[in-house]
Amino acid sequence: MRLDKLKTILEKRDTDYCIIFNRSNITYFTDFNAGLALSISKDETTLYVPRLEYDRALEELKGDINIAIKDWDEIERIMRAIKISEKAFSELLSYDLENLSERKIAAIIYKLILDYGGDDVAFKPIIASGSNTHKPHHEFSDRVVKRGDVLIIDFGTKYRNYCSDLTRTLCLGYIDGRVKDMYYAVLEAQKEAIKSVRHGIEASRIDEIARQVLREYGLHDHFIHGLGHGVGINIHEKPSINPCSEDILQEGNIITIEPGIYIRDNLGVRVEDMVLVEKSLGKVLTSLPRDVLLL
Repeated sequence: MRLDKLKTILEKRDTDYCIIFNRSNITYFTDFNAGLALSISKDETTLYVPRLEYDRALEELKGDINIAIKDWDEIERIMRAIKISEKAFSELLSYDLENLSERKIAAIIYKLILDYGGDDVAFKPIIASGSNTHKPHHEFSDRVVKRGDVLIIDFGTKYRNYCSDLTRTLCLGYIDGRVKDMYYAVLEAQKEAIKSVRHGIEASRIDEIARQVLREYGLHDHFIHGLGHGVGINIHEKPSINPCSEDILQEGNIITIEPGIYIRDNLGVRVEDMVLVEKSLGKVLTSLPRDVLLL
């Protein structure tokens, strides 16, 4: 158990007592998502919960720590969260999205995630259409999607405390040649970055590989965020994959690879998939087609 590992570390450090207040860390060690504090000593472990959660805690509590390295139980939960997202996205494509607002599309995603067994969305969905696509973290607005729009959909599922994260770019009605060229440059950058994923590589190196591809297309100045991040109990965890990162990828990390291009006040495109770091390669966990989608 994870608590046993923590107790072993405390013994090695000659530490008698530890108390944890961070909600994500409490969830990691106990698999219970409503703890207020967790105290650990050699002889006793105590979880403090709100009075209204006491009965649920009694029912659910499961009798070198690094939450960035996932065990198989965690991997299976994340894979289940991914599958729920993929089912929700596939059904979303059966809707006539033209003339729906970004807000309405977000509401449909919320419903589909719950319908397919998700516990919640992993974060507030990013539904960006038209000129809103140039803002990487736009979230959603009352703007109505129109024929000819580029539409970025970035969302995730939370399943048994673990998250997924997925982005696809759609075009409604037709694909503008400029958009197509931008998107396939981004897709090439993502593919090259994924090829480089393996245990022991510097996270900043993977980011640079993606930027080099975009540099060859003269688009690197429009890639304005990091290439990716770890995912687990939190939607953003270590390792951080950006030019300044000092993290080293380790077997068992689950990361996103999400290059994007954003032309100020105009448009943007992005693609995002989740990858499991293995000893000699990266295993893509998401299975949806990555080509730009025409609706």
